[in-house]
Amino acid sequence: MKLLVRLRQLALQMWFLPAVLSLVALMTVAAAHYSAALLPQDLPVDIPESATQTILTIVATSMLTVATFA
Repeated sequence: MKLLVRLRQLALQMWFLPAVLSLVALMTVAAAHYSAALLPQDLPVDIPESATQTILTIVATSMLTVATFA
């Protein structure tokens, strides 16, 4: 019972959610890195680097806008 109370107090602290999301992001990166070997090398879709850069720029700009007006 004490453990549950302590865990609830811990979860309510301000740093808890960003720490958990950071760990999830790290696990996602690791999973993507290790699963790349499982994908076939001759995929029919070839996305150029410039398209990826454009998409990432759009996402970053949108996130900056949301953060500014939030």
